[in-house]
Amino acid sequence: MRPPLCSDAAQGARRGRRGQALTEFALLSPAFFLLIFGIVAGALMLNAQATLDNATREAARQAALCGGAMGAWTDGQGTAHTGGTSGSP
Repeated sequence: MRPPLCSDAAQGARRGRRGQALTEFALLSPAFFLLIFGIVAGALMLNAQATLDNATREAARQAALCGGAMGAWTDGQGTAHTGGTSGSP
């Protein structure tokens, strides 16, 4: 009869280490995932803010270039308009 490769005490110690690792993971993983998801959410908020900044800047640019135009113009749907807005020509 061959002797067992691991004694019962060694198997119990290994089982205890696996249990300790599982407990540590269960305690630390929520904080880790919360940190990761917080970073992703912050990045998405910064992206949305940059998009709004660029849209505002572009609208102000268009208003500065064309906002005071007098005369006939067409809108985005191709409808012709006459007249103008008050302001410099």
